[in-house]
Amino acid sequence: MDGNRIPRTECAELNDPRPLVRPRLALVIPTRNEREAVPLLLRALEPAFGGLPVEILFVDDSDDDTPATAARHAPDCRLPVRMIHHESGAREGGLAGAVLAGARHARGE
Repeated sequence: MDGNRIPRTECAELNDPRPLVRPRLALVIPTRNEREAVPLLLRALEPAFGGLPVEILFVDDSDDDTPATAARHAPDCRLPVRMIHHESGAREGGLAGAVLAGARHARGE
């Protein structure tokens, strides 16, 4: 990544948790202009899953710096955090489209 820039429509790894285990659950989180909520959400989700192999997959349609905020805070999370960011011209299908894009990239069982 270039600084904290997330590649468009590709699924970017935002952290590198160890050990890498295939997640049993993929938590797809559609976001749009959620820069204040992302750090709080990451801090709350990590203990909520109590060791279950889970990945967090943000599908972001933001116009603000939500992707950069997620990239800054993901290294502090022990769960794998990934992001798909759609530029404003690449948004398709609204919320349902974001959920479907996340499902296509999810690695969980």
